[in-house]
Amino acid sequence: MATIQNNEREISEREKEINELVKSINGLAEIFKELQTMVIDQGTVLDRIDYNIENAATYMQDAHVQLEKASTYQEKTKAKLCIILLALIVFILVVIIFYKVVEGK
Repeated sequence: MATIQNNEREISEREKEINELVKSINGLAEIFKELQTMVIDQGTVLDRIDYNIENAATYMQDAHVQLEKASTYQEKTKAKLCIILLALIVFILVVIIFYKVVEGK
């Protein structure tokens, strides 16, 4: 009888250990599932970052082109302003010369 009780006790202890091992394995499986979710989320975040970097590069190229156009327009505007000022000065000088010629008669 004692051997049967010892065997039953050993079986009960082993069953308890096996149940604890199953709980540990289930806990480990949960951890891996959470880790999988985190890796997927991080991959999504990295994809968004990559997409935004590509967009930023495109926007920078467009901005560079627009700045070059603006610089060209400013140079043209300065040249036109100089021409207008010179024309105005020439006109004023012509008026002054004409006025002096008319006064001198």
